[in-house]
Amino acid sequence: MARQKLTDRMVKQARKPGVLIDGGGLRLRVSANPKTGDLRKSWVLRLTVKGGPVRELGLGSADTLALQDARQR
Repeated sequence: MARQKLTDRMVKQARKPGVLIDGGGLRLRVSANPKTGDLRKSWVLRLTVKGGPVRELGLGSADTLALQDARQR
C-alpha cells in the first residue's frame, strides 16, 4: 500500500499527538507535555533487527532537524 510522503508543511501543521509515517521506517512522533500541554515533535526511525524485536532509534527534535535531514540520517 503506497502512502503519501510527508512534506515540510505537514510537519509544521501537525497539532495532535500521534505518529505520522513518512516511509522507510521514518516517523514523526508528536506528543504533548503532560504539565504544560505544549507539543513536542521528534523524528524516530523504526528498525527490525533480524530475528529480533522492533526497535526505535531517536534521530532528534523536529524543531532542530529538518525533514530532508531526517531522511538522510
